[in-house]
Amino acid sequence: MWRVIDEMRELGFGVTNVACSLVLKALKEGASRTEVKKSLALLEELVEPMDEALCSSAIEACLRVKELELASDFMANLGNIKAKSKSVGLSPATYGSMIKAHGQARDLEQTWATWNAMFKNGTSPSAITFGCMVESLVMNGAVDDAWKLVHEMLSSEEHSECVNTVIYSTVMKGFSHARRPDQCFAVLDEMRARGVEANTITYNTLLDACAKCSAMARVPHVFEEMKLNQIEPDKITYSTLIKGYCLVGDLDCAFDLFEEMQADGKVGLDEIVYNALIDGCGRQQKVQRAMQVLADMRKAKIAPSNYTLSILVKLLGRAHKLNDAIALVEDFRTNYRVRPNVQVYTCLMQACLLNKRVSHALTVYNQMVEGLRCLPDQKAYSVLLNGCVQAGALKEAVQVARCAYLLPGKDLVSSNNADYPIGVEPHIMSTIDRKIHSASVDEDTMRDWQEVMSLSGCTRGSPGGSGKGKSPYHGGKGKGKGKDGKGDGKGYRDSKGYRDGKGSGRDRDGKGGGKDGKGYGKSRGKQ
Repeated sequence: MWRVIDEMRELGFGVTNVACSLVLKALKEGASRTEVKKSLALLEELVEPMDEALCSSAIEACLRVKELELASDFMANLGNIKAKSKSVGLSPATYGSMIKAHGQARDLEQTWATWNAMFKNGTSPSAITFGCMVESLVMNGAVDDAWKLVHEMLSSEEHSECVNTVIYSTVMKGFSHARRPDQCFAVLDEMRARGVEANTITYNTLLDACAKCSAMARVPHVFEEMKLNQIEPDKITYSTLIKGYCLVGDLDCAFDLFEEMQADGKVGLDEIVYNALIDGCGRQQKVQRAMQVLADMRKAKIAPSNYTLSILVKLLGRAHKLNDAIALVEDFRTNYRVRPNVQVYTCLMQACLLNKRVSHALTVYNQMVEGLRCLPDQKAYSVLLNGCVQAGALKEAVQVARCAYLLPGKDLVSSNNADYPIGVEPHIMSTIDRKIHSASVDEDTMRDWQEVMSLSGCTRGSPGGSGKGKSPYHGGKGKGKGKDGKGDGKGYRDSKGYRDGKGSGRDRDGKGGGKDGKGYGKSRGKQ
């Protein structure tokens, strides 16, 4: 394509809007910053006034390749571009795309800047543009700002029509996520007062707020209002309610709703509903009931997922049915082609450790690294290391920690695809270090552990007691004492430079010390 552009230049045609737009549209996600800048530079070579289509293409190209800074620079330069061409202007849809992208990037400053620039440049928002703005505010936790903006728009005769059911539902969703059910009902009250019709999404959002906040007593009222407004419940409605009843421990109501769905041919059952029930059974350790739901799921020919599997493996592990958990993983792999993900493997390792099967947990670890072809996440390492420590398997813990820092671990599989070490949580490193130095371990194990400590950047607290503690990175100080003596402890940091920030002698919190471990010190470092 660039060869064609060069030929156009040589022949004196120059760069047109169409040619520049085609180059920008050819930019795909993953394009280098150099390539993006080179493409945007064509805007300076235009032989005709820039039109809105090209202007939108430039912004959308930046968003597509996730170059929000370049998009912002282009927006900032929009005034200069308009000075060169009276025909240039951004549509409300383009502003909406910009606002949405900044919201997803968690950049509220640029979100507001784009919203204000739209008005400054003489563009009036559409309902869709306003929806993007409200959604961006809500997803960044600024639901009160979104609610205030709604009322500002309502106070303007020109913009009041932008406030619709979708806008109200989005604000309600924000209050639901913030666990403010009363405010959710206040939004519904205002919708009634202004004559804005609520839809299924509105009521589902309201029911979700009741479920999250354990306010299930308000559900019958909402259900009754749905019927009065002739709004039919859908799968999301029922799954939300089932999940809500499960969260408050009312399995009977959850199963009653489930049976109502089965009897109602209009509302189909899906994986979400079954998973909600299985999760509810898991919360109350109802193994047989959970397995019956799985059997019903199979009978209904609804394929389970890794999420289904992770819930059941965790449940079976806690019920000390390890063999059943292992068999279920193989069952899902064979019959549903469900390839275990890191969450399933982590639950299976935890099941092994709960059943005091450390060696089997390490076998699962090897299967995970081989199956995923990469190292697990830090949570998986935390589960495995804590289990090893609790079982007194310090040698095994050392080898697992070595793998987390890309060091070879005895009898453990290494990954060739890891670009950087996953690392271990500082307080776990502190616990292992303390136990190793208070136990009798062989020289090889001690040497292996010291190599991990060196690579991780952690420092060891003195074994005498807790006394004072401080982090090597601007840590706070704390005082404490044990029965027989005082000692100094240092905080821990990982390989990325993050540190615990808590004083540590005998343990992470600076607790325990001296002879009997009853002394303590408080210490929290500053970031």
